[in-house]
Formats: sequence, structure tokens, C-alpha cells
Amino acid sequence: MRRAPKQIVAAIAGIVAWLVPLALVALPVRPMAGDVHYRDGFSPSWTTAAPADDPAWRLVPADLRHCTAVRLTGGGVARYPSRTAFTPWKFPPVEFTLRSSFELPAGATGGGRILGLYISQIAENWEVFVNGALVRSEMHRGPDGAIAQHRDLRFVRFPLHPGALREGRNELAVRIVGDPTFIDTGVFRRSQMVVDDYQAILKRHAETVYLSLITLYLFVGIYHLFLFLMRREERFNLFFGLFTCMLFVYLYSRTFSAQELIPDTNILRRIEFVSLFTLFPLVGAFLDLVLRGRVCRFTVGNAIASGVLVCGVVPFSLAFAVDVLRVWQFTAPVPLAVILYRMVRSLVDMVREQRDRDGARGGTGAAFLRSLVRTVPGNLFLGGMIMIAFTGFDIVDAVFFNRNVILVRYGFFVFVIGITIVLANRFRQVHERVEELNRDLGQKLDELGEASRAISLSEEKYKHLVEDTRDVIFTLDTALQVETINRAVYDHLRIEPSQLIGAPFISLIYAGTEDTALSRQIAQEKLAELFHANEPVRFAAALNSAIGQEPKEMMLRFEMITIGGKNQILGKATGIEEDFLLRHFVAERQRYEIGNYITSADELSMRLTRNCVRFLDARNVKYLRIALREMILNAIEHGNLCITFNEKTEAIANDCYLQFIAQRRADPRYRDRTVVVEYSLNGRRVAYRITDQGPGFDHAGFMARMREVNENLMVHGRGIMMAKNIFTRVRFNQAGNRVYLVKTFQE
Repeated sequence: MRRAPKQIVAAIAGIVAWLVPLALVALPVRPMAGDVHYRDGFSPSWTTAAPADDPAWRLVPADLRHCTAVRLTGGGVARYPSRTAFTPWKFPPVEFTLRSSFELPAGATGGGRILGLYISQIAENWEVFVNGALVRSEMHRGPDGAIAQHRDLRFVRFPLHPGALREGRNELAVRIVGDPTFIDTGVFRRSQMVVDDYQAILKRHAETVYLSLITLYLFVGIYHLFLFLMRREERFNLFFGLFTCMLFVYLYSRTFSAQELIPDTNILRRIEFVSLFTLFPLVGAFLDLVLRGRVCRFTVGNAIASGVLVCGVVPFSLAFAVDVLRVWQFTAPVPLAVILYRMVRSLVDMVREQRDRDGARGGTGAAFLRSLVRTVPGNLFLGGMIMIAFTGFDIVDAVFFNRNVILVRYGFFVFVIGITIVLANRFRQVHERVEELNRDLGQKLDELGEASRAISLSEEKYKHLVEDTRDVIFTLDTALQVETINRAVYDHLRIEPSQLIGAPFISLIYAGTEDTALSRQIAQEKLAELFHANEPVRFAAALNSAIGQEPKEMMLRFEMITIGGKNQILGKATGIEEDFLLRHFVAERQRYEIGNYITSADELSMRLTRNCVRFLDARNVKYLRIALREMILNAIEHGNLCITFNEKTEAIANDCYLQFIAQRRADPRYRDRTVVVEYSLNGRRVAYRITDQGPGFDHAGFMARMREVNENLMVHGRGIMMAKNIFTRVRFNQAGNRVYLVKTFQE
């Protein structure tokens, strides 16, 4: 039992003794951290021999701090044929060789350890030699020496064969072939090129987490595109989905995995540039739609400018594409600033709204925090600020430092989280609204049940009052056209209701006698009175019937109603039915005094002939009513209002007779005059005495001119002749302002 502690101590000591030499090995080493020599061309002998004093080798000293890369277009290397910016054509490739050395400490290659080489970026065709041995070749040239496949690679890592390395000094040579005007032709040096344990290199530069992260962006984009297909009106899902998909393309095109998938990096770089140029227009359109509900003109202009840049990248040389990229890099702060301004402005508006809603509680600071966490502008501002900061850093790094840090890949993750919070807030609000609606749903269902029962009862009442009634119920619009009419119209007029929908109501008035125009004018005057006074009106009229040429006498009533905010006219037509008390009728005597209104003559003539159906058939009663009305109208027009035959003829010709009567009725000389109608009815005869307050007329002379009126087919002036044909006796007094009318009944 006492030996156990000693055995444990011995085991620990052995492990420590085995690990200490490994820990003391000074790895990693940086092959190009010191002086670098270069020269034009390539020879295998140059991969082993030291530059010595050969003047063909030129020096890039180790203390040239700004030189992070050895490239043909700068970085300490003498310039090759100069190229004017935006020159579209390609230049023939040139070849040059780089030489450097590095020290491997003792034990660095022992213990079965495999060392590897990591290069941050190298272009375009190249080979790497260690102590004269070729350790990696990416040389793809055609028979004419032109580059057949470009290999501008980033994040290069590969193992070094143990036989190519030795403890102590090792010689490193890099053969480069590429476009002398392309900025990437060359290799990164110092901290960008590392010799280390190969497994440590793989672990340090593993892309598993990164690929998982950017794949998440792809799925987010596809998800939002799917949402857009489901709800086309939510266009922000379209732009956000395209934005995340294009960002995935951009970030994936910069990975080592993409370089293995697409061997020709010339194609890969163009994909990278095109996807990069689309990011600002897409995210700008997304923010416009979320914050303002529409895409603004600046975003449209930015999209057009980005389209122009895309057109400059695809067809021309890669060097020209880099010039276009520089334009984008130097102009990118403008859309960045606009996006930032819009997010800040939306947040400020939301803070003001929160402050006004909450009053003085907490002040502006509390309103700002609530807006930042709980509102869409606040969530977008949080994610957007981080995204913009990281994007700005990447642009500065690409232009000035070339460290390829690419913080935007992580900044966008924060931006996605911000959008997730936005969607969560929206879902929470929708969920709360649904719960509120559910609480109201029960109450609404109860109310709906009551309303349904009330509607059923109303429908039954409507059917009883409208559909089952014998009266014609209809509605007119303000242009006096029929909108609805019940089935009773068929019972009275034998006209299908569907035939009357949309027809003018005036066309229903019977048009078969010479007084048709006046009857329609009376109807129009009554309806005008309805519009003016907004009080119900009623009058009698003969309506067209589908049975031969026989009209139907009906009593009409109209009133104004409002349904759903729309003015309508509700009408009712009632048939003039037989009075069942007439079988007991013996005699009656009445006296009426009326003003100078045409409608009064119409209504009074109907009233004073109604009971005559006890002794005459309906046809003769109708003719009796018409003749009586004509005589009452004569007393009003020619008696009280002193309208001459020629004046009436001219007014009727100008279609303004009712207006002319109204003017005469308002004249102080005539406005107080009345017509007295006396009436007597018994089983032998009916008698009427009509007296006006006018000066009278030469009735004897008028009777003599009666033949002339008939021969000239005058539209008026036939009332007296009609009366003489209908009544048994027509007699005027001496002055001509009173007429006696008698109609005797046959046994």
C-alpha cells in the first residue's frame, strides 16, 4: 500500500519528462518573417542555392514593416509593366521566384510529428519548394504558357514531408506565375505564412464552425423566401431572404472549401464580387419595407449602381474587377450611412412615441431602453449597428491592412439574432392579439347567436311585410331608377320583377292618353317635393300593365330612407280596391275648397268618383274621374290663375308647364284664390258644381271653336268637350266661372 504513491509519482515524472521536450520546441516558425529575395524567372537550382552575391536577386528586407505581402504590384517588389486603372484587357503572365529561410529547432520533426505549412493567400499559379523538394504545386498552364486555371487561394494548408525538412536552417522557395497587374499575384509573408504542427494548423484554421454558421444564413434565407411565396404581400421576406442567401454565397466563396469545390478561382472571385455588390441594395430594401412600408428612391438608385458594378465585374479581366471592387469599397460608406440614418431616425421616432405614451414615467432613457428591446426599430438598430461596425472594419481591412479577419461573418450572426427578436416580438404581439380575440370570440358567438335569431325573425317579418303582402313594395335610387321590387308587382301588373330592375320609375306611369305628359309631370313634381321637404308624399296614378293596353289605377306613397349610408326612396303601390261598405251606400253630399294645385285636382277627382262604382262600371267611373279632373283643372288654370290658351300651349311645348303654374300661383294677384267643388250622389245621378274666383270666360264662343281644337289636334283644350261626352248635362253660369255637371245612371 505504501508503494502506490511512489508509483504514481514516478508515472507523473515520466509523462512530464516526455512532454517537456515537446513544449520546448519553438513552434510555430514564420518562414518569411526575415529577409526575402526575389528575381525574375525560375530555375530548379534556385530552390537550393543561396542568393549569395548574385545581383539578379533583389532584396525585400525584414524591417520593411508595411510590406505584409510580396506582390508584383507593390509590397517591395519592383513594378512590372504599368497598368492604367480600368484597363479591361488581360496582360501576359510573368514568372518570378521568392527565396527565404527558416530555422527548425531540434526535435521539431521528431516523435512522429507531421509539420505543415499555412499560407494566408497566394496567387495565381504557384509551386512551393523546401530544401529543393517540391512540396505543393498549383501550376496549371497551357502549351502557350498562358494560365489555364487560376489558383488564387486563401487559407492554404498542406502537410510537409518529413524528408524535405531538417533541423536547423531550411531553404524555402516559391515559384509564382501570374498577371503582373493583378494585385493578388504574389504571396503573404510574416504572420501570414506559418510552419507548425499540421494538426495544430488544421485545428486553428478549421472551417467546421464557420461553415455551420454561414449555412445557417442559407437556411434562414430559404425560410424567408418560402414565407414570401406563402404571403406575397410581405415583400420584406423576399429581400431579407435574398440578402441572407447572397451573404451566404459571399462568405462561402471566401472559404477553403469553396476553392476546393470550384478549382478555377477566377470564377470564384467574380461570384464573390457579384454577391458582395448586391448586399447593400437588398438589406436597404428590407429595412425600407419593415420600417416604412415601401422601398425608397435611394435604395432603388443604389440597386441600379450595384447593377452597373456587376456588369463591370463579369465580362472583363480580374484586374479590372478589382478596380470595380475598389469603387464599391470607397462608395460603400454612403449606403452604410443612409442605412444607419434610417435606423436611428426610426428608433428616435419610436422613443418619442414610447415617451408620449408613458408620459413622464422613466423619462427619455427608459423610453429608449424599452424601444431598444421591445420594438422593431430598436431590435434592428442593435443588430444593424454591430453589423455596420463589423462591415466597416472589413472594408478598412481589405483596403489598408489585408488581414482577412472578416468580422462580418460574426456580425451578421448578431444581426440574425436581432431579426429573430423582431419576429419573436411580432409573434408575441400576434399571440396576445389572438388570445384577446379568443376572449372576445365567446362573447361574439353569443351575440352572433342572438343576432342570428334576430335576423331570422327579421327575415320572417320581411317576408311577411314585403314578400307576402299584396302591396307593391319597391326602392328607387336618387336617379329614380328601380333597385328592388317585390313579387306583388306581377299580381297587379303582370310584369316580372326582374324586368323592372334598373328601369326609370316614370316609365311605369301609363302612357296611353293625351294627359300622359301631365300625369308624369305631376309624379315628378311630387317626387321633387319629396327631395325638397324630405317628407313622405302620396298620389294616385295609372300604371302600365302587361295585360293588353289596360292601365292599373294605384295609390303611390314615397318616403326617403338611408340604408348603409346610402340614400334611397322607399315606395309602396296600393291597389284601389272596392269598399265593402258600398253595398250599403244610399246617397251623400259634400263640399270641398282647394287651392290652386294640380295634385289637389287629381286627388279630389278620385275622391269624388270613388263611390260611383256603386252605380257605374269601372270603365265609366274612370272616364268620369278624368272628365271631372279636367273641369277642376280648368277652374284652377284658366279661372283662378287666368292662364290663356296660348300661354298654356307655349308652356307645354317648352316642357315647363308645372313651373309656369307655380309662378302664377305665387303671384299676389292669384295666390289667395280657391276653387269650391260641391258634390251630390244618389241612386239616380251624380252632380258636381265647380266654382272658381276668376273673371269667367266666353263659354258660348269657346263651344263654337271646339271643332277647330279637335281638327288641329291640340294637346289641351279638350276638357270641356270630354265633359260634354261623359256627363249627361254640362251648364255654365252667365259669367263662366261656375259649371254644373250631371251624370244620370241608367235603370
